[in-house]
Amino acid sequence: MTSADQITRDPQNPYKSFLVNASAGTGKTYQLSHRFLHLIAAHADPSKVLAVTFTVKAGQEMQERILGEAQNLLHSPEDREAFDLKAKEFWNALPAGHTVTEPLTASAAALLILQHSSNLQIQTLDSLMSQWLRTFGRLSQIETGDIGSEDQLYALYKEAFQEMLENLNQQKLLQVAATTFPDKGVQEILPRLEALHATKLGPLAVVKDAKNEKPFPPFEIQVIKDGYGKYLTPTGIKVFDELPDKLEGKSQATALLTLKKTLKTQLFKSRGAALDRDQPLFRDELEKWCQQTLALEQKKSLAAKHKLLSAIHTMFQGKLQDKKNAKGLWDFVDIETETARLISNPELSGIHYFLMGQVQHLLVDEFQDTSSSQWQVLKPLAEELLSGQGTTEGFPPTVFLVGDPKQSIYGFRGALPELMTGSALANLALSEVHLTKSYRSSQVILDAANAVFPGLLGDLYRPHQAAGLQP
Repeated sequence: MTSADQITRDPQNPYKSFLVNASAGTGKTYQLSHRFLHLIAAHADPSKVLAVTFTVKAGQEMQERILGEAQNLLHSPEDREAFDLKAKEFWNALPAGHTVTEPLTASAAALLILQHSSNLQIQTLDSLMSQWLRTFGRLSQIETGDIGSEDQLYALYKEAFQEMLENLNQQKLLQVAATTFPDKGVQEILPRLEALHATKLGPLAVVKDAKNEKPFPPFEIQVIKDGYGKYLTPTGIKVFDELPDKLEGKSQATALLTLKKTLKTQLFKSRGAALDRDQPLFRDELEKWCQQTLALEQKKSLAAKHKLLSAIHTMFQGKLQDKKNAKGLWDFVDIETETARLISNPELSGIHYFLMGQVQHLLVDEFQDTSSSQWQVLKPLAEELLSGQGTTEGFPPTVFLVGDPKQSIYGFRGALPELMTGSALANLALSEVHLTKSYRSSQVILDAANAVFPGLLGDLYRPHQAAGLQP
């Protein structure tokens, strides 16, 4: 018999919602596919279980694995027996007095999945959002058109960029760009614009912070003066007080050279034994001050770059949007932004009603690759499902998120692996589970991972152990 705690924390339990942190080789796909099977055994409608991933290939593999596991249940008496036992344990662990219908047998669940194989909702998030936008029709600002191909969109990007450069030249902003980006000038702007477009970042908050930041921290100056005042001449004290103004706008390297030269020539009364003893401490204070100086200089430079990029990005986006509208083309950013707008709009309650009619259970694979805009689409759906509405046969809707922050590969599209932290999902009240038994790696490899990743990921990583043969 399985313990009550094991049953409650088993990711395949169809009556509970989970956030599963699953490293490569820990049986993530096995858990996801068998959860799908147990959802159907628990009387979930196969056409209302939405399984989302991020690539067409991953979606195809997920569907093949689910259908393959269903076929295996029909052909393997041992697997059917184990599945039926676990399904009954999940059901028996429900609170006393529940009204949930007793689960289907493994054979019945497998047949039901295979009968609905043509209308299972297993798809990429991009295709799902495109489908929803077409369904919402006139509620959407994107009524007609198609997703542009890579070649089509790139051609529009080039046209928009060329027109933007002409406008920048007329406004004499090209000279500003050459000064702000001294290494590559205008050539550095295009990839940055693409990144801004993909992530919807716009100007960073650092711009606001930098406006009120003094270029040099006066506290550090005072620390040095207090500690070494006995070595300063009256002229040296004055020179020291004037240093921030003299160094304003200079790089850290220049500031450091100027400081050292000034200290050598003007600040000290003598070069006696007392000074020699204090030099290491003074050098530490000086290095600390210079490091803070560098950080502030970099912040000021970053602020200037993002102010310019913000203005250029706004111009570029306007021209690009005009060209996409003229051609009747969308890109994935348009789709994510518009879907998030519609779903998060409280005045469009009909959309929520529609989605609840289409989706009863949500499974998201590779959750570590979810971006902020994608989460704005998924989060309202997850919250709606977990609100308790839409319960059928005593069986409430559920949410299942699985991923591995170590494998996040969509940073270029704004992926936020930190969404895998329990705190980021606290309002969803998901049971957090870490799969730590590896069916792929030896203990030697896992020991190396156990030594490295805790320092990088903190509580997101738990020590792993070799588990033997894969299920």
